[in-house]
Amino acid sequence: MSTYSESELVENRVCVLLFGGTESDRQSWAAEAATHYAFEGPLTEVKDAAQLANVVSKNRGVVYVPDFGRYDDLAQRAVVNSMKAHEERAKWILGLTQLPTSARAKGLLREDILYWLERSNVDLSSAEAKEAIKKRRAKQQKGKGSHR
Repeated sequence: MSTYSESELVENRVCVLLFGGTESDRQSWAAEAATHYAFEGPLTEVKDAAQLANVVSKNRGVVYVPDFGRYDDLAQRAVVNSMKAHEERAKWILGLTQLPTSARAKGLLREDILYWLERSNVDLSSAEAKEAIKKRRAKQQKGKGSHR
């Protein structure tokens, strides 16, 4: 389980493994995290393996991978190497459509991902995360309304 609170994980540069909740919940969480690093550029959402290969050496901003479990071992290893090797690196937010233990048991997730992100897992189906997402969405909607 995480040694950081959900709100700390949104705000700091530690890489995160998101699971549970909906795709919209994971996207919203990543977007909120990216607001803390907006001065480094917009959120980069990775949609395919070619794009992942291009951002693996990115050293600023926030990179969000919606379903990390669909990438092969080589692509996942490149992300792990980025987390390990680069002192200055982007904040990686790796989404999963299932529990990390299930993804690992099915061979969809490298064991070293679980090791590197052991203390920075966010279960978006937890009561704390659901409440935080609800508050963030309300804040985002309020912010959109004030620009009109």
